[in-house]
Amino acid sequence: MGFLNLNLPGRKDLKEVLEKDWEKIEGAFSSFVKRKGEKYFFSGKVIATDITKRDARFRSSGQFAKFYSINVVYDRDSLLSMCTCPSDPPCKHIYASLLILKRKGGPEVREILMRLNREELMEILLDHLSDEAKRSLIEGPWNTLREAQRHGDFQPLIDILPFVPVIYESFEAQLFVERAIDFFMEMNIPCPHTVSLALKGIVRRKEDRVHTLLRIHEMLASRECDLPDLTFGDLLTEEERKQAYTEGVPYDLLRAEGEAVPEDFLFSSADACLDHLLNISTPEERVRELAKECIERFGLFPPLVLFYLQVGGEPKMALKLIASRPKASMLLALRGLVPEDTFRELEKLLKVLSREEYALYVAESSPEDLLKLKGEVDEEVLKGLVLNNADRLGEAALPLLKEEILKIASGKRWKLYPKAAELLKTMRKISPDEYKETLYYLKDRFPNRRRLMEVLEKLEN
Repeated sequence: MGFLNLNLPGRKDLKEVLEKDWEKIEGAFSSFVKRKGEKYFFSGKVIATDITKRDARFRSSGQFAKFYSINVVYDRDSLLSMCTCPSDPPCKHIYASLLILKRKGGPEVREILMRLNREELMEILLDHLSDEAKRSLIEGPWNTLREAQRHGDFQPLIDILPFVPVIYESFEAQLFVERAIDFFMEMNIPCPHTVSLALKGIVRRKEDRVHTLLRIHEMLASRECDLPDLTFGDLLTEEERKQAYTEGVPYDLLRAEGEAVPEDFLFSSADACLDHLLNISTPEERVRELAKECIERFGLFPPLVLFYLQVGGEPKMALKLIASRPKASMLLALRGLVPEDTFRELEKLLKVLSREEYALYVAESSPEDLLKLKGEVDEEVLKGLVLNNADRLGEAALPLLKEEILKIASGKRWKLYPKAAELLKTMRKISPDEYKETLYYLKDRFPNRRRLMEVLEKLEN
């Protein structure tokens, strides 16, 4: 479970904490986690569900569960945050949630606008958008997509997606959203929350909602676009929901907001079964039986297997899971869910992992052993893992830290200078003397590189 606990006395609410103590808060996260958290923040993978002066709640899409819940609280001079993901240190989901509080603090305009009917939206649409999004809509969504493909600037595309159903008829709007999803996948960008808003807008404005929903389901099923909060139940009549389910739309897409999965729909998918089990108050023995039945029917669906183990399921299921899906992340997720002797059996299966997967496992379980893998793992992969875990490796990581800092400084890619600054901060934590020596060397060696000198000066201040 991701967890953060910082003593930050004398503040009156979350807003003041984030304004005045942001540097201390950032220091609790590794640079790797911060980069991942920023990616989740900008892609809309984490959304706020409730924000008050002293506490806030969020949801994020999850790797081992349908979603993770994140709570942020300022109480008794302490900033506390918990996430239901399997990570031990403060995680990317918590960092993304804090970014939402710091930079946004409430529902976005586009989410409010989606509640309006077509005529109301058309009247006030342009008045509520940024100049860039307004320009993108005026020039046309297809042009915005082409510009994103040409230059890699995807933010205008993310901003205008919810309004595509207003501009285009249903068929062309869906075609546009499909092309946008393909672009996000090509760029390795997680599907943003605005994709969900666009798809809901398409269904909302179409008369034959069942047929439209079937096409959307087929489109999503053929793409790995993770939209954990996407449901259409509130847009459909009860008859339409039953018809859509009969024709093959999974119940996940048909639930009304906050609705528990009825028993009749329990086994529409392993995902729906897990959602049901997470939201019912049933004796653990019955929950365990239902989970096992679902695993036997749908196979080793990782989130469901992990849940099954959490409620006291048979440890041998863990052996089957890791043997069928040899992933370092899977093995790490199983730690603490099975008895110690079973976990030792799981570790024996490390030999089935690729060397790179094994290196990921070592980085999380015993980072001090990373350097022993030199020559066994791809050099760039190993270097990235060492740099990401430098603060945990300590002095052993100093040579590689220095090498990478000098490599960035001697090159001409000034956009990498902030990365060098982050590496220098890590070096300062490990060895202040080595940090000073490296800093003096950079100033002496590259005095004419204005942007580099600005970064170093900011670092010192």
